[in-house]
Amino acid sequence: MNRLHVIAYAAAMLSVSAFAQQFNPSDWKEARPVTVVSAARTAQPGIYRVSLSITDAQTSKVLGAPFVSTKPGVPATLEIGSQLGVVVRTVVTVEASGRSITYRTEVLKAGSVQSAHAGTALVQDEV
Repeated sequence: MNRLHVIAYAAAMLSVSAFAQQFNPSDWKEARPVTVVSAARTAQPGIYRVSLSITDAQTSKVLGAPFVSTKPGVPATLEIGSQLGVVVRTVVTVEASGRSITYRTEVLKAGSVQSAHAGTALVQDEV
């Protein structure tokens, strides 16, 4: 069975991701994901919401938008994809200062890394 799976966690397990809408697992079979990683402060001091936005470069369809809450220095992992297709895995850490994040994103197919990139981004104001 081709099902969409979502895994989002931080070592502290502060919250788990949610979707505003349903996504079709068949969209993932031959997807070419484009990812955007972001983080924002929350109303709760010392807690940050880390988000991953994924679209297909071929169709421009939104493939997913998982998120997780975490603390500075605690790596958060966001993983989404289809068991029979493409999987996107991102590990994000909010820096101790709370001003920026570092991340590494991998696109896997059949368990093999097809592409990977790493980066940094500034933390946005409260969500």
